[in-house]
Amino acid sequence: MTNIRNIKTSFLLIILGVFAFSHSYGRVPNPKERINFWQDNYTAWTESDDKRVKTAHQIFTQVLKAAGQRRGVEPRLHIIKEDPHNLSLPISIPDGWIILSKSVIDICYQQKNDAKARLAFVLAHEIAHQLEDDFWHMKFFQALDSAQTREEDSKHLFNEVRNIAQQSDKILAKELRADELGIIYTTIAGYNSQAIVQGKSNDSFFSDWSKSRHPLRYTGSKIAKTHPNIDQRTTAVKVRLQQISEHSDLFRIGLWFYYSGDYIKAIQSFDEFRRHFPGRAVHHNLASSYHRLAMRFYNAANNKSQQLQFQLAMTIDPESRASNATIRNISGNKKQFNEAMSKAVKYYKLALDQDPSYIQSNINLASAYFHTGQPYKTIATSLDGLKASPNNHLLLNNLAVALYETGNLNRARNTLNMILRLKPDFLPALYNIGNIELREGNHEAAESYWQKYLDKTPETLWAKYLLNRSQLSLSYRPVPSPKNTREHIINLQVGTYTNELPESWQQKYSRKLNISESPFQVTEYSNDVTTVAESDEIRLIIANSRFKGKTQQGISIGNTKSSVFNRYGYPAYTYMAASGQIIAYPEHGISFRIVDDMVSSWLLYWE
Repeated sequence: MTNIRNIKTSFLLIILGVFAFSHSYGRVPNPKERINFWQDNYTAWTESDDKRVKTAHQIFTQVLKAAGQRRGVEPRLHIIKEDPHNLSLPISIPDGWIILSKSVIDICYQQKNDAKARLAFVLAHEIAHQLEDDFWHMKFFQALDSAQTREEDSKHLFNEVRNIAQQSDKILAKELRADELGIIYTTIAGYNSQAIVQGKSNDSFFSDWSKSRHPLRYTGSKIAKTHPNIDQRTTAVKVRLQQISEHSDLFRIGLWFYYSGDYIKAIQSFDEFRRHFPGRAVHHNLASSYHRLAMRFYNAANNKSQQLQFQLAMTIDPESRASNATIRNISGNKKQFNEAMSKAVKYYKLALDQDPSYIQSNINLASAYFHTGQPYKTIATSLDGLKASPNNHLLLNNLAVALYETGNLNRARNTLNMILRLKPDFLPALYNIGNIELREGNHEAAESYWQKYLDKTPETLWAKYLLNRSQLSLSYRPVPSPKNTREHIINLQVGTYTNELPESWQQKYSRKLNISESPFQVTEYSNDVTTVAESDEIRLIIANSRFKGKTQQGISIGNTKSSVFNRYGYPAYTYMAASGQIIAYPEHGISFRIVDDMVSSWLLYWE
């Protein structure tokens, strides 16, 4: 037993180097590997006990959307009040659950301003282990627990523990990999990864975690004599994660440019990030950037076509200011459309190869196939997606349009009508069925559907397109939008040079990056504003989730999406984000990030 205890102590010290969050796997059936054990033996901590429980579940959902899923496993979260003996939470178990405890949430909330980012990282680390199918910890702890109760099996268990300890390099690599992926998922979900790596070693997140979860190991003098101390290990981990966080800024900048409509800069940023982390999310966003860029050329090439376009998922507005900026040579537009869309298809397929259940890539790929004249591939791709997401209205909409294009008129009509039964306010289905009726010569039916569409939509670009091109008797009263005003944050406007910033703005951190050989600088200030400058000119300004000010139309963090609509009108574009959505008003130079129907942050830009 003495030898086993020594190995136990040594191995715990080994995993301390990355402050490992516990996971599970067993050589023999272990009740702790199933959710029933945790539900039967511990007290569930619910929203009625503490509002932070609801927050934890919301964060878990957002991070999971960013990370994806492992085939056959749907990660879920269970929170308990107590901490188990001899097993440090959180823990991932093989049936897909992640077990969290009240004390883990308490640790994350020790720094209230960064609590959500810290909790996002803890959950992202566990989700990373789920996706990597990595459950080594329980094997170790199970062996130790059994060794204390089953003396007759001590020799076998001793060998079991020794074998695990001898794999320490591989285990440490797995833990660091989970940390790396955790930082990426945290960033993709919209949380600030700097909250994890910033601070000195003695007051960083890792230090707080270690002191709270492993106080004996933090203070033990005997440990310090034979092993690297906490400060050294914290520094080592932080250096590595700081490198990951630097790359994450490329992803964030890519998203910001994407939401501002600068798809070329978004492509450059995502492509640079992809060199370091070629994951599902960046492939999807890179594809989406190429896709939207391609649609600009598509709209320019088809600007004078008398036949109305269909509305597919991922189709941008048919007549926008951006389209007017493209070249007017039709053959040139078609060539650039084909080049951009072929790259979009390539990266959507890569994203789906990495995660076949990634429905958003499936939806967009179906749309891309349609616009490249491949409706049968649109049908096949939509049907594949519907296997994983039955009754998905976006997939059904794309399917219906492709069915019509391949001569299946009745199936197309039936599919669109099914969408409207399931989701009566899904406006593209109303628009598309009207378009089908017009093409079939049923003008009265087309007018009926399109009048319903116009009565419900404040979406002025598609509405104006319909009114101008349909030549039918339709009436429409657009929702008035406020007069265009140049947005600013605390008197800072896009286009200002960095040396013109007020001296009172204190930097929290600043980082220089090169994107396609152009110098960029990302700077976050203590007033919760972030700027992105190119060659000293500020291109983007971001009001982060703790920003206290208001927009020029009086919107602040925490306001509802409907309040944004009331002040700014209906958005020109809507983008799906890893968590929530982005609603964009390019005429005002502002886009809002909406999470749980509330404003979470906003972005300023100018074309």
